[in-house]
Amino acid sequence: METDFIQVKAAPQHKQTVQNFIFALYKGTIDEFWEMLADVDQMGLFAEYDLIRKSNMNDYESFRDYLESVREQERIRYSIVQNKCGITNMARIALDGEVYIYLFENIQTDVHYIAPSKVEGKNIPVRLAYNMKYEAETTVYFAHWKVRILANEYKTALNA
Repeated sequence: METDFIQVKAAPQHKQTVQNFIFALYKGTIDEFWEMLADVDQMGLFAEYDLIRKSNMNDYESFRDYLESVREQERIRYSIVQNKCGITNMARIALDGEVYIYLFENIQTDVHYIAPSKVEGKNIPVRLAYNMKYEAETTVYFAHWKVRILANEYKTALNA
């Protein structure tokens, strides 16, 4: 529903985070991919791995092996924008504070406006969330953007 979002100009940090994520996804190391993920997703992935590890369904040698399978799933999901994509100049901010930046396949130009009825071709959102980081040397907390890849079932349940 259109009213569930506020549309604003995408900040340079939004675009840079998305570009870094796509790089880490396809050309980076597994550690670079892991560092791009929001803390809440890192916790969710580790909890899911821990449940799998304790079950009879464990096909993974290690958490790193499991994380490689997650990255492969994300590579498939983002495959339409792997080689050539455009990044929208507009961001959608959801009521929960997450930011959606859209990637469009086979576009090498800026996309200035997003309206579901106006977009042609395939596009895929990259969902961003604020993470807090503590800098011990300066004793300062600062916010930075990270990528969300897991669904928000708990938020959906709470809002129902």
